[in-house]
Amino acid sequence: MEKPLYDIIDHTADMGIRVHAKTREGLFESGAAAFFDIIGEWGKPGTSHVHKIRLEGETNEDLFHGWLDELNFLHQTRDLVFFEFDVRIPRNGLLEATVRGRKINRVEDALLVEIKAVTHHELRVEEEADGWHASVIFDV
Repeated sequence: MEKPLYDIIDHTADMGIRVHAKTREGLFESGAAAFFDIIGEWGKPGTSHVHKIRLEGETNEDLFHGWLDELNFLHQTRDLVFFEFDVRIPRNGLLEATVRGRKINRVEDALLVEIKAVTHHELRVEEEADGWHASVIFDV
């Protein structure tokens, strides 16, 4: 996956990102890549760990929040970092994804920030003329 197109959102005591992509699926993939980009400096990418994720939500914001929350859960509880994201949204309210990554290597990798939670504060997912845009704030 190419480098995600995102901006850091300045937020008092927290951290956020604003992500951009041409498609809704691309937005979710870029959001995940941006998430892992801001939380650490990673050595060699790897794909030894593969996880299937299936989420349901009433809105695109619910899906985006659930998506990042699930990735943070896997990162925090299983010590994983992900590099490849294949997202499908076959219908409104349903996300299916395959993510590939590896265990964190405490010698080669540097954790920069710990995301305690993905918040609903200022959470937005919108389709505009130039593509899809999302913003989200993380509790750090």
